[in-house]
Amino acid sequence: MRELNHELLVSLDAEIQKRAARQPLYYSCGKIKNEELGLKEPHNAMVVTGELIRLMNYVDDIAATLRRIQAGLTGMTAEERKRLADYMRKADPSYVALMDSLEKG
Repeated sequence: MRELNHELLVSLDAEIQKRAARQPLYYSCGKIKNEELGLKEPHNAMVVTGELIRLMNYVDDIAATLRRIQAGLTGMTAEERKRLADYMRKADPSYVALMDSLEKG
Protein backbone atom coordinates (compact mmCIF):
# COMPACT_ATOMS: atom_id res chain seq x y z
CA MET A 1 0.00 0.00 0.00
CA ARG A 2 2.77 2.47 0.84
CA GLU A 3 4.46 1.86 -2.53
CA LEU A 4 1.25 2.77 -4.33
CA ASN A 5 0.95 5.96 -2.26
CA HIS A 6 4.57 6.82 -3.05
CA GLU A 7 3.95 6.32 -6.78
CA LEU A 8 0.85 8.49 -6.56
CA LEU A 9 2.79 11.27 -4.82
CA VAL A 10 5.59 11.12 -7.39
CA SER A 11 2.99 11.35 -10.14
CA LEU A 12 1.28 14.32 -8.48
CA ASP A 13 4.60 16.12 -7.95
CA ALA A 14 5.51 15.58 -11.61
CA GLU A 15 2.15 17.02 -12.72
CA ILE A 16 2.62 20.10 -10.53
CA GLN A 17 6.09 20.67 -11.96
CA LYS A 18 4.72 20.40 -15.51
CA ARG A 19 1.99 22.94 -14.75
CA ALA A 20 4.51 25.30 -13.14
CA ALA A 21 6.68 25.08 -16.25
CA ARG A 22 3.70 26.14 -18.39
CA GLN A 23 2.92 29.08 -16.10
CA PRO A 24 6.24 30.63 -15.14
CA LEU A 25 6.54 33.62 -12.84
CA TYR A 26 7.93 36.72 -14.51
CA TYR A 27 9.84 39.22 -12.45
CA SER A 28 11.76 42.33 -13.25
CA CYS A 29 12.79 45.64 -11.76
CA GLY A 30 11.41 47.47 -14.80
CA LYS A 31 9.08 47.16 -17.76
CA ILE A 32 9.11 43.86 -19.59
CA LYS A 33 8.48 43.79 -23.31
CA ASN A 34 6.41 40.99 -24.85
CA GLU A 35 9.36 40.04 -27.06
CA GLU A 36 11.52 39.44 -23.99
CA LEU A 37 8.95 36.97 -22.68
CA GLY A 38 8.52 35.27 -26.03
CA LEU A 39 4.85 36.30 -26.21
CA LYS A 40 3.03 37.28 -29.37
CA GLU A 41 -0.06 38.79 -27.72
CA PRO A 42 -0.10 41.74 -25.30
CA HIS A 43 0.66 40.64 -21.75
CA ASN A 44 1.00 42.50 -18.49
CA ALA A 45 3.80 40.83 -16.56
CA MET A 46 3.48 40.98 -12.80
CA VAL A 47 6.54 42.38 -11.12
CA VAL A 48 7.43 40.20 -8.13
CA THR A 49 10.32 40.19 -5.72
CA GLY A 50 12.64 37.31 -5.05
CA GLU A 51 11.19 37.18 -1.53
CA LEU A 52 7.69 36.57 -2.91
CA ILE A 53 8.96 33.79 -5.16
CA ARG A 54 10.80 32.19 -2.23
CA LEU A 55 7.66 32.32 -0.06
CA MET A 56 5.54 30.90 -2.87
CA ASN A 57 8.01 28.02 -3.12
CA TYR A 58 7.44 27.40 0.60
CA VAL A 59 3.70 27.20 -0.09
CA ASP A 60 4.43 24.61 -2.80
CA ASP A 61 6.42 22.65 -0.22
CA ILE A 62 3.52 22.83 2.24
CA ALA A 63 1.10 21.63 -0.44
CA ALA A 64 3.39 18.69 -1.26
CA THR A 65 3.57 17.82 2.45
CA LEU A 66 -0.23 17.98 2.77
CA ARG A 67 -0.58 15.65 -0.23
CA ARG A 68 1.76 13.19 1.49
CA ILE A 69 -0.29 13.40 4.67
CA GLN A 70 -3.50 12.92 2.70
CA ALA A 71 -2.10 9.86 0.94
CA GLY A 72 -1.06 8.38 4.29
CA LEU A 73 -4.56 8.68 5.74
CA THR A 74 -5.81 5.64 3.84
CA GLY A 75 -3.84 3.26 6.04
CA MET A 76 -4.71 4.88 9.38
CA THR A 77 -7.27 3.91 11.99
CA ALA A 78 -9.93 6.34 13.18
CA GLU A 79 -8.01 6.85 16.45
CA GLU A 80 -4.79 7.65 14.56
CA ARG A 81 -6.63 10.13 12.35
CA LYS A 82 -8.08 11.84 15.43
CA ARG A 83 -4.64 12.10 17.05
CA LEU A 84 -3.16 13.51 13.84
CA ALA A 85 -5.99 16.06 13.57
CA ASP A 86 -5.42 17.18 17.15
CA TYR A 87 -1.67 17.45 16.53
CA MET A 88 -2.18 19.49 13.36
CA ARG A 89 -4.74 21.75 15.07
CA LYS A 90 -2.25 22.55 17.85
CA ALA A 91 0.62 23.30 15.44
CA ASP A 92 1.95 26.82 15.83
CA PRO A 93 1.72 28.75 13.63
CA SER A 94 -1.28 27.08 12.04
CA TYR A 95 -1.90 27.28 8.32
CA VAL A 96 -5.45 28.58 8.86
CA ALA A 97 -4.36 31.31 11.30
CA LEU A 98 -1.67 32.47 8.88
CA MET A 99 -4.19 32.60 6.01
CA ASP A 100 -6.51 34.71 8.16
CA SER A 101 -3.73 37.19 8.95
CA LEU A 102 -2.76 37.43 5.25
CA GLU A 103 -6.33 38.17 4.20
CA LYS A 104 -6.73 40.88 6.84
CA GLY A 105 -3.67 42.62 5.47
